[in-house]
Amino acid sequence: MNSKGECPSYCNQGCVCPDYYKPVCGSDGKSYPNECYAKCAGVVKYTDGECQEYKCIKEGQECKPEKAVITHAPQEVCCPGLVCAQDKTKLSAVVYTCQQPQQPKEEPQPTCALEGQTCTVYQTATGAQTSTCCNGLMCGSNGVCVNLTKQWCKDSDNGKNQYTFGQTVYGTGDKVVEMEYDKCYEETNVVEYYCLDGVLKSTTIPCKSGEICKDGVCVKKGKECVYEYCANGVFYTSCSYNENSGECECSTKVKCDSGVCNKEGTACGSVEQTCPYEYCKDGVFYTGCNLNSNTGQCECTTLVQCTSGRCDSEGKYCASVGGAAAPSS
Repeated sequence: MNSKGECPSYCNQGCVCPDYYKPVCGSDGKSYPNECYAKCAGVVKYTDGECQEYKCIKEGQECKPEKAVITHAPQEVCCPGLVCAQDKTKLSAVVYTCQQPQQPKEEPQPTCALEGQTCTVYQTATGAQTSTCCNGLMCGSNGVCVNLTKQWCKDSDNGKNQYTFGQTVYGTGDKVVEMEYDKCYEETNVVEYYCLDGVLKSTTIPCKSGEICKDGVCVKKGKECVYEYCANGVFYTSCSYNENSGECECSTKVKCDSGVCNKEGTACGSVEQTCPYEYCKDGVFYTGCNLNSNTGQCECTTLVQCTSGRCDSEGKYCASVGGAAAPSS
């Protein structure tokens, strides 16, 4: 029994507790004969002594912040709905009073970006992807907000096709926002642009083995042909590689008027004089000479250094002391 001779309800809860009387005041505002009965009632916070009449501290009155539960001492806690906090209006000393709890400050919402304005995409705390665009708008691939109800996308090759050159156009309303063409990335990859859910996207597609990327599409890797060249006194142009024949084929063939090509083999050449079978030049005697129709130059099978180190006045033979001219042996 308590001091008033009453038997509280916990007496009949079947708890086995000692009979000594050392009352405690539980955090539920009830008195218990000793701490055992308090624990039996499920109360884990309590203070020594019986609970006294509860008188709360009113708003604006001083309080002790370290007191967190109702105890046996009167007037130790703030009335319901109030909290004990530092009174910031008291500048001369640190004073705690019972106050209305301060509402947490709402973080100011960032000003959203309107249609056509620059935007950024980021992840929320839950991992969801969102953007700084206002409701009803989304952040496009070009970094500006677009209207979901007005956006459109057109792909000329209708999807991911690395063998067809395509143009992809994205816009909103009657305005084109972005236009991209399929292109090569390095030698063996195609950057393919396509539409997905009305938005312009891109991906990199590698060409297959034996293929290269050329002009934004994957093509079979064949022999490289020079577009135009000169050979055997004939000038060839508009040349390309024929995969079936495995050779370069040219649509235009023109015979050079001079009958010879230039030394580089890039165009027709000119012949200023005939090529003698043998002659002497710069102290060297040449023989077995013929005109090369490709280069327009004389080519000789034999060259002999003159003993005298010089040619005769006509350039036909080596010169020697005494007037006789003959090649050295």
